[in-house]
Amino acid sequence: MVIKSQQWAGVAMAEENQYTPAAGAGNVPSAPPDAFDLSLMGEVEQLIKEKERHKNPSLTLNALAGELNVKQNYISNAINRCRECNFNTYINEYRIKEAIRIISSNNPDKIPVEELSFVVEFNNRSVFSRTFKKITGLPLTSFIKSA
Repeated sequence: MVIKSQQWAGVAMAEENQYTPAAGAGNVPSAPPDAFDLSLMGEVEQLIKEKERHKNPSLTLNALAGELNVKQNYISNAINRCRECNFNTYINEYRIKEAIRIISSNNPDKIPVEELSFVVEFNNRSVFSRTFKKITGLPLTSFIKSA
C-alpha cells in the first residue's frame, strides 16, 4: 500500500490521468462529466498546480470561483463529476500527495508529524492523520515507518 500511495502521489511515477476518481472517494456523481465540466476541471487543475493554491490553508470554493470568474456551484459540480469527490477532499488530496512526497524524499524519522501537518497546510496533527488514512487507506505512522 505504501508503494501504491507513493505512485498515486507521483513519487517516481509518470503523470497520472487527472480525471480519474480519487482514492477513497465514495461519492457517486449525479451525472457523467460533460465538456463544460472537463474544461472547467482543466482550469481548476492548472490553477491549483501552477499557483499551488492547495498550500493556502484558507482556500475556499468561493475564493477559487472568484479567481476563475465562475459560479462556485459550477466548480463544485465539475469536481463532483470529474473526480467523484467534494471540494475539500479534492484539495486535501493535493495536501496528502505533498506529504507523501516529503516523507518519501526525506528521512521520515527526522520530520516530526506535527511539523509535517503544518507544512502541508493542516491545522493540527489529528486532522492530518485522519485525512491521511481516509485518502490513502494507511495510518500515517505505518506509512512513515514503511517509507
